[in-house]
Formats: sequence, structure tokens, C-alpha cells
Amino acid sequence: MEKLKAFFTRVALVYFILYIFPVPLPLSHWPLLQECSLVLGNIYDITVQLSGIFVFDMESVAKHSTGSSDRPYDLLLLFNFLCLALLVAGVWGILKKREPKLPLEPAFLGIVLRYYLVYAMLLYGFKKLLLVQFLEPSFLDLLSTMGSVSPMKLNWTSMGIAPGYSRVIGLVEIIGALLLLKRKTIGAGVLILLFVMVQVLAINLFYDVPVKQHTFHLIAMVVLVGVPYASRIKKALFSNQSLEALQLHTAAGFPFQKWHKSVKIIAVILLVSNGLMLNIKKKKAQIANQAHHSIYGLYEFKGKALPAEGLAYVVVESSTYVYFIFEDKSVAYCTYVFDGSTLRIDAPNFEVVSKDFEISEIRGRHSVRWSSGEQAFELDVRRISKQNFALMQKEFNLVQEAPNFKNGYSFK
Repeated sequence: MEKLKAFFTRVALVYFILYIFPVPLPLSHWPLLQECSLVLGNIYDITVQLSGIFVFDMESVAKHSTGSSDRPYDLLLLFNFLCLALLVAGVWGILKKREPKLPLEPAFLGIVLRYYLVYAMLLYGFKKLLLVQFLEPSFLDLLSTMGSVSPMKLNWTSMGIAPGYSRVIGLVEIIGALLLLKRKTIGAGVLILLFVMVQVLAINLFYDVPVKQHTFHLIAMVVLVGVPYASRIKKALFSNQSLEALQLHTAAGFPFQKWHKSVKIIAVILLVSNGLMLNIKKKKAQIANQAHHSIYGLYEFKGKALPAEGLAYVVVESSTYVYFIFEDKSVAYCTYVFDGSTLRIDAPNFEVVSKDFEISEIRGRHSVRWSSGEQAFELDVRRISKQNFALMQKEFNLVQEAPNFKNGYSFK
């Protein structure tokens, strides 16, 4: 039994090291490590193609980045990791003839999983706390009908319009991660993270968010970290029994045992600062991109304006509402929505749009004037802000007369 337990511990150790590496190492600061990571990536590509062709009878396996971690490529890579982990653990067991009373493998496994979970949950927690992961819906999102968006987009939008909820979840993830750093509070950290990650898994499964396997791995890591504390958690929560003092042991011969406190402090500083700084950098980029410019907004008018070849405009009589959208300064685009279809014109830069379009306001009425070559057009428009949409009219009502089922947009 002990040999079987040692075998599976080694399998888990090798598998998760393969799964985690090279995260969370700062590759951009270590060129040699970055080169090694690229070489390792090429080896992974070859092994994935070989296993796909010869094991699963696939013609080829595409690797192109799609934002999903549930691609066939990713699943085949996990299969290769598992096969290699089984092989290494088997050879490891053969070479190691006798098991010590306090083997090092469980301790190494616990350290690897704990510190990766701290890194991952701090990264996700700061994303939510700084509102980097879920963004406020754009004008085009607000104009889309509910039935025209995917379940994942609907979930992302619902999180984006509730920044308070996003921050609470992020704060819980951060607290759970920090509790893993001290062995006396690992049990509490495991319970908090398990609660959060089961909720995340449910969202990923039922809203079809393509990070399902990664969420499964995070939950597996939390469970494995919590296994040594399972009896204490059971006594405290389900048996109503008193707990004896927690005895903390360090495996004999554990490397860097004399300097483990210093190494731990350095590791904690690096993990916390890395997760925080990465998200601060992303937040700064978002703020720069979302900076409001002089013609920022959604403009509605009756009629139809369609660009012909190039940027020549044609006005067609219609009773349908059409919209100009000027939003993201980094993209600088105008979008026309008509009859359920969307035609989007991307300008090379914001200066081009601002030269072609002029928006003026006189006594609360807006007019849009734009030119293309020798042609010039002018229309009276109504400017709509995001707060005019029912989805963005968020209020906290402790006392509420009736549920709010408003839709569309309104002007107060």
C-alpha cells in the first residue's frame, strides 16, 4: 500500500511540474530561460503531433492560438504529460529501493501545488479586484439583442456590469491564496478556494467558457493540498469534535531547511508583486485605450447610411434607426447597425475619424456632419450614453417595491 501511495505521489509530482512549468517564472527577464522554454515548446509540438497521429488516428493537430485551453492540442499535451509522469514514476520507484520513514515527495508536491495556487489565485484575484478580467459592455454590446450573444458573452457581460460582485469574488480568491502561505491556515485556505473554484467550474461548464480543463486542474491541486488536513476539517465541520494542536513536521534532509524562512519570504514577495504588477500594467493599458475623446458616444438617427467602396457614403431612405459608434480610442471606429446586421469600418487611427466626422451640439440637439471626397452629409442625431440603457442603470435598493425587469433604453 505504501509503495502504491508513493508511486501515485510521484506521478502527481511529475505531472503537475510538467503542467505548471515555466509559470510563474519571469521569462521576459531571463532570456536564457525564455530560449529554453521555446525549445521545450517545440518538443511539445512534435510529441503532440506524434501522439495525435499514431495514438488517436488524427491527421494533424492545429496549434493556433484561439484563447481556449480546451483545444485538441491542449488535451493531447495533457495525455503526453500523464504518460511521461507514469514512466518517470515507474523508473523512480525501481531506482529507489527503500522508502524512508518521512519521504520527500509528498512535501515537494505540497510545496509545488501550494505556491502555484498562490500565484494563480492572486493573479485571478487581482484581475477581478482591479476590473481587468470583466469589462464594462461596449456600445455595440448594449445594442446587441440577448438572443444574438453566446452564453459565454452573456456571462462576461453580466460580470462586467456588476463590478462590486467581481471585486468581492477577487477579494475572496486573494484571501484564500494568502491563507495557503502559512501551514496553520492551509485548511481554511483550501475550504475557501474549493468553494470559489467549484463555482468557477460550474460557470465554465454551463456557460461554455473554454478553460474547463484548467479549472479541473486547479480544483485537483486544491484537493491534493487539503488531503493531509482532511481529518481535521472533517472533525471540525462534520463531527463537532475538538481538535488537537497541529504538529508541523519537516522531512529530514529537506533541501534548504536552514534558509526556508528566507526563501519563503522572497517567494511570497515575488508571487504577490508579480500578480499585482501584471494586472496593474493591463489596467493602465485599458485606461489609456478607453480614454474618452471629443466625439465619444453612440449617435442614433433614422435612415440608412452605408459606405460604398472606400469611404464614399450613400444615404438611403428608411424608417429604421441607425447608429454611429465612436468608442475605443485605440481602435477609432464607426459602426453602422441596420436590420440586425453590423457593418464596421476600422479607421487607421483616431485622427482619420476625427477629420471625417464633425459632431456639434446646439441646445441639446446633436448633428453629425461627415465628408468623403467631394461629398458631404449632415444628419440630426440623438446622442445616447451608456447610462441610458436599462442594463447600465444599476441601483442598490435595500427596500424595493418590485423587481426591475426594464429593457431598452430611456432618457430621464
